[in-house]
Amino acid sequence: MLVASFYAYRYDKWGVDYHKCLNVLEASCERLGLKHVVISDKQQGKFNTFVTDLPENLMQAMLVGQRNFVAQLEGPALLVGADCVIASDPRKVLDGVDAAFTVYPFGDCCLNTGAMWVRDKRCASIWESAVAKNPIEWGEDQLALRDSLEPVPSKVDEPQDGVRNGLRIRFLDCRKYNWAPENVRDRANDCMVAHFRGTRKKTMRPWAWLNLGINVVP
Repeated sequence: MLVASFYAYRYDKWGVDYHKCLNVLEASCERLGLKHVVISDKQQGKFNTFVTDLPENLMQAMLVGQRNFVAQLEGPALLVGADCVIASDPRKVLDGVDAAFTVYPFGDCCLNTGAMWVRDKRCASIWESAVAKNPIEWGEDQLALRDSLEPVPSKVDEPQDGVRNGLRIRFLDCRKYNWAPENVRDRANDCMVAHFRGTRKKTMRPWAWLNLGINVVP
């Protein structure tokens, strides 16, 4: 399984060095024997980069980049944010389904794009539908993907499977599969992917060291 993150600079919203975040993410992948690739519109430093043409608008760029990456897949992948750490092996999530997404009744959107599993290129149709919605404002990429998968539950305690557009889709509990630690000692319910959303990014490296033993030089 590939782990694919997205990073293409458009503007500075959180005041962080995303290459430092990607270093931690990559180290967490190596710890589990997973290959990491960055989706971008140009080579990103030392990282293995899937380079593709992207729109200038960030919301559209994320969806287009992910669509283009998924469209050429021959096998499974986990799409994550550049501000994520893989805390435990994600390979079995796709057992019996084509794609998996995490949900929780957040105030902005019940579907969170910090962790998304796809089996192969057939799943690109989900992103194709989202791109067609032409998201512009911050967060509208998540809303567009949610709309492509409707009906989407706002909360699940156990994995919930269904069929959307001919694909077998699994909805997962964000708290277990894609949760944001509140501080460096927060195990975040031992989630599979630790997602350092928003201002949490500054705790990403110390959290990985304290909880997973990942020591990345700044």
